[in-house]
Amino acid sequence: MKHFRAPFFDYLLRRFELRDEEALAAFGRHVHWGYWPDPSAADGSTADFVAAADRMCRRMHEAAPIADGTAVLDVGCGFGGTLALLDRTYHDMTLIGLNVDHRQLSRARALLPPSDRNRVRLVEGDACRLPFRSGAFDTVLSVEAVFYYPSRRAFFREARRVLRPGGRLVLSDFVPPATLRSLTRFGSRFARPVVAAGWADIDNTWTVDDYIALARDSALTFCAAEDVTAETQPSYAVVRRIIRRDSPWLLRVAAAMADWTARAGMMRYVLLTFEAR
Repeated sequence: MKHFRAPFFDYLLRRFELRDEEALAAFGRHVHWGYWPDPSAADGSTADFVAAADRMCRRMHEAAPIADGTAVLDVGCGFGGTLALLDRTYHDMTLIGLNVDHRQLSRARALLPPSDRNRVRLVEGDACRLPFRSGAFDTVLSVEAVFYYPSRRAFFREARRVLRPGGRLVLSDFVPPATLRSLTRFGSRFARPVVAAGWADIDNTWTVDDYIALARDSALTFCAAEDVTAETQPSYAVVRRIIRRDSPWLLRVAAAMADWTARAGMMRYVLLTFEAR
């Protein structure tokens, strides 16, 4: 399978090998932003960030909503943090994590203990060609990963295929406001090569309206878009502190750009929910 190239993950895995305790604590389980109901209460500590990352997962679980006895697919499962939290929270579940990067899956396998509560499995595979039968899942999650996929359209088509009627697709993404759509697409021509070299080759030009149109074309019904930009803002300070440690300068530039665009209102952090028709 094609190697997943993302300088940010390359950097994290290198820091893990060097036993960087702060990097391990902050991103050893989850590789996504945190959620603070009261952002002013964030204290900037790694422990606070880890707790906020768990809260982000729970917000997405609630959006489905996930219940005991159902089947959940976590696409782009990273190091298995979402699966581990699901395993601790629910019973009699089928929990499957999928990732294209064998290195991330290796770490997830090492961290996920055998479960006596649920059926947990990790699969190497492509988000745009899901290796599962149609109608296999009640919920498909994509926690801060959809922008890595080669095609959102192909992913939505596949997510709908593996969902049962009435099942939910819940994802988080960084999206520009609709009023800045043209400006974002123009700016992406210049910013995307920098971000690709420093972080990963990601497409952050999709608006909520674009997602609604995509859902309509994919036999999915749009349910909700929750803007949690303010509630995720404290994440940037922690991320930028961690990647300052002998990180490539382009990675630092990409992190600074992400921070600036969020503060300037040019990029919003949104939780999106869709239901299979």
